[in-house]
Amino acid sequence: MTDERHGGGLVGALSLASSGLKTISTLRRRRLWAKAQIRNWMDFVCVTVFVICPVITSAIAVAAEARQPCLSVTDPAFHSMLPPNTTGT
Repeated sequence: MTDERHGGGLVGALSLASSGLKTISTLRRRRLWAKAQIRNWMDFVCVTVFVICPVITSAIAVAAEARQPCLSVTDPAFHSMLPPNTTGT
Protein backbone atom coordinates (compact mmCIF):
# COMPACT_ATOMS: atom_id res chain seq x y z
CA MET A 1 0.00 0.00 0.00
CA THR A 2 2.82 2.39 0.85
CA ASP A 3 4.62 1.60 -2.40
CA GLU A 4 1.46 2.43 -4.35
CA ARG A 5 1.27 5.83 -2.69
CA HIS A 6 4.92 6.51 -3.42
CA GLY A 7 4.49 5.43 -7.02
CA GLY A 8 1.34 7.49 -7.37
CA GLY A 9 3.09 10.61 -6.13
CA LEU A 10 6.04 10.12 -8.44
CA VAL A 11 3.82 9.33 -11.41
CA GLY A 12 1.76 12.44 -10.70
CA ALA A 13 4.88 14.61 -10.51
CA LEU A 14 6.27 13.17 -13.72
CA SER A 15 2.91 13.66 -15.43
CA LEU A 16 2.83 17.30 -14.35
CA ALA A 17 6.43 17.74 -15.50
CA SER A 18 5.55 16.23 -18.87
CA SER A 19 2.58 18.55 -19.32
CA GLY A 20 4.80 21.49 -18.35
CA LEU A 21 7.31 20.58 -21.03
CA LYS A 22 4.49 20.29 -23.57
CA THR A 23 3.30 23.77 -22.57
CA ILE A 24 6.80 25.18 -23.08
CA SER A 25 7.03 23.48 -26.47
CA THR A 26 3.65 24.85 -27.54
CA LEU A 27 4.55 28.39 -26.49
CA ARG A 28 7.82 28.20 -28.42
CA ARG A 29 6.11 26.89 -31.54
CA ARG A 30 3.66 29.77 -31.49
CA ARG A 31 6.54 32.23 -31.08
CA LEU A 32 4.93 34.03 -28.17
CA TRP A 33 8.37 35.12 -26.96
CA ALA A 34 9.90 37.48 -29.48
CA LYS A 35 13.06 38.65 -27.74
CA ALA A 36 15.79 36.21 -26.76
CA GLN A 37 16.12 37.64 -23.25
CA ILE A 38 12.42 37.30 -22.52
CA ARG A 39 12.37 33.81 -24.03
CA ASN A 40 15.26 32.65 -21.86
CA TRP A 41 13.70 34.18 -18.74
CA MET A 42 10.31 32.61 -19.48
CA ASP A 43 11.96 29.25 -20.18
CA PHE A 44 13.59 29.41 -16.77
CA VAL A 45 10.33 30.33 -15.03
CA CYS A 46 8.27 27.68 -16.84
CA VAL A 47 10.80 24.90 -16.29
CA THR A 48 11.07 25.82 -12.62
CA VAL A 49 7.31 26.00 -12.03
CA PHE A 50 6.15 23.09 -14.19
CA VAL A 51 9.07 20.65 -13.93
CA ILE A 52 11.45 21.21 -11.03
CA CYS A 53 8.96 22.21 -8.29
CA PRO A 54 6.62 19.19 -8.69
CA VAL A 55 9.54 16.74 -8.72
CA ILE A 56 11.11 18.28 -5.61
CA THR A 57 7.75 18.41 -3.80
CA SER A 58 7.06 14.78 -4.63
CA ALA A 59 10.53 13.71 -3.48
CA ILE A 60 10.03 15.51 -0.15
CA ALA A 61 6.63 13.84 0.33
CA VAL A 62 8.05 10.40 -0.46
CA ALA A 63 10.93 10.93 1.96
CA ALA A 64 8.56 12.10 4.70
CA GLU A 65 6.38 9.01 4.28
CA ALA A 66 9.40 6.72 4.26
CA ARG A 67 10.57 8.11 7.61
CA GLN A 68 7.38 7.13 9.39
CA PRO A 69 8.05 4.11 11.59
CA CYS A 70 6.44 0.80 10.72
CA LEU A 71 4.42 -1.12 13.27
CA SER A 72 6.17 -4.18 14.65
CA VAL A 73 4.55 -7.32 16.01
CA THR A 74 5.56 -6.34 19.54
CA ASP A 75 3.94 -2.92 19.27
CA PRO A 76 0.66 -2.61 21.27
CA ALA A 77 -0.84 -0.54 18.45
CA PHE A 78 -0.39 -3.51 16.12
CA HIS A 79 -2.34 -5.80 18.46
CA SER A 80 -5.12 -3.24 18.87
CA MET A 81 -5.77 -3.49 15.10
CA LEU A 82 -6.22 -7.27 15.21
CA PRO A 83 -9.70 -8.75 15.66
CA PRO A 84 -10.44 -10.23 19.08
CA ASN A 85 -9.59 -13.86 19.68
CA THR A 86 -12.92 -15.72 19.45
CA THR A 87 -11.57 -19.27 19.53
CA GLY A 88 -11.11 -19.25 23.29
CA THR A 89 -7.45 -20.23 23.20
